[in-house]
Amino acid sequence: MRGYKSGRAGGLALTAVFLTVPAAAQETPVGASNYLPTNVSGLLAPGSRRYSPGIRAGSFIVVPEASATLVFDDNVFATPTNTKSDFYTNVDARVGVISNWSRHALELYAGGGGNFYNDYDSENTGYANVGIAGRLDIQRNFYVKAFGGYEYGYEARGSGESFQNFLEPIKTQTLGGGVLVHKGFNRLWGEVSGTVRDEEFFDAKVLMGEIDQSFRNGTAYEATARLGYEISPKTSVFAETSYDTREYEDARMDGEGYKVGAGVRYELTRITSAEAAIGFRSYEPDLATLKSIDDWYYRAQLRWDVSPLLTVALVGSRDVGSPSQYATGSNRINTEVGVRADYAWRRDVAFNAGLAYGNAEYVDGSRDDDYFRATAGVDYLFRPWLTVWANYSYLDYESNIVPTIDYDKSVFSVGLKTQY
Repeated sequence: MRGYKSGRAGGLALTAVFLTVPAAAQETPVGASNYLPTNVSGLLAPGSRRYSPGIRAGSFIVVPEASATLVFDDNVFATPTNTKSDFYTNVDARVGVISNWSRHALELYAGGGGNFYNDYDSENTGYANVGIAGRLDIQRNFYVKAFGGYEYGYEARGSGESFQNFLEPIKTQTLGGGVLVHKGFNRLWGEVSGTVRDEEFFDAKVLMGEIDQSFRNGTAYEATARLGYEISPKTSVFAETSYDTREYEDARMDGEGYKVGAGVRYELTRITSAEAAIGFRSYEPDLATLKSIDDWYYRAQLRWDVSPLLTVALVGSRDVGSPSQYATGSNRINTEVGVRADYAWRRDVAFNAGLAYGNAEYVDGSRDDDYFRATAGVDYLFRPWLTVWANYSYLDYESNIVPTIDYDKSVFSVGLKTQY
């Protein structure tokens, strides 16, 4: 479960959580000090990552938290010229429930909040997510994991298809789930898993009506098989192969493909598995109107506790993303990589800094978009249950053949967070 971890991973770990629902359409981090994000937005999100022991409730641990943040954005609409700035307030609340059993495991979470602008109330947005993850231990080295989750939010301006000056941000909702079966044979192990993810994008509002976004509404299915070898307790190397198919409301975007790769895994908790992988990716659209894709893929999340005071984390991924209407229709290959360092200068004061790079390659349109992002922040533990923090973030976005969407923005934020 993203953000609510009952244990601390020491040393060097490559980290990609299997039982994770998509990140919410907001960037306030959640959970304990060993929070391990699964994308760049989560990695560089502002706010405190201080450890919260939670509240014991029988055989469960309850982790509640709430925050309030004042934000100044100098380019609210992510435009290259005639930029508009504004203050807004973010309020956020969430709770996680974690089992504390000797066998089996169960985690639940729910959360949500909203952004409320001072001048441009058209940008007011709300978001929410809820999910469950669990593990059933059948025998020694034989278990089943499963997860499910729902998420409601908005597509950020200056990302995806939201480069046009729509009257309001585009609403989105995502429903996902999956199951994994693992069987070990001494140090050798095998597993099969399946996931499903359904995304819906609401129509974009313009002065003359609405622009249909249903072309990218769709469902993605993926089945994966892995064969691994345990080289030390909790650490394995593995080979993997997977098959995926995607079905969209616009049949031109339908397709199927496969991956073949290898990776490394580290077990973080009974529910979450840390892993990184790299390999070959093939994707074939069902109709000949779009190009085939033969490329490479990777996914990786790295956390290195350099010392008791310094932690460095890295997140990266490369894969086929959601389709676009650009060039009368195009698939995209999305690449991103980010790094963040957190340093506890004193027991009550911690600093953080981060850098990220991302690329969206429009396979059928000869278009490449790049972004660079940098962040820096500090948080102060005012009370054991209350943290005050401040953050600065800079984003620069450029396109090789669509310069009218180039933009940059600076965002300043200060906030309060309470947790138990």
